[in-house]
Amino acid sequence: MSTDRQEEFLNLPFKEKLEFLYGLPARQKRDLILSSPDAERLVRSFAPETLFYTLKEIGVADAGDLLSLAIPEQVRWLFDLDC
Repeated sequence: MSTDRQEEFLNLPFKEKLEFLYGLPARQKRDLILSSPDAERLVRSFAPETLFYTLKEIGVADAGDLLSLAIPEQVRWLFDLDC
């Protein structure tokens, strides 16, 4: 991802950051989230199913950083859905 796009993302208001993320491939989404000072808030604002599909697309090996930012209710939902 270009640094211009990352800088554009980082300068957006929070609500626009969320909207910006929804159309991106999972790995780009992860990279932008982790570059943001709002990373925890962004992950915790995701609907559980959005987080689930993002983590699935990224893969278990690369999903730990995002998963560690999730709230317990999101994590429980992930396990319920994956069973």
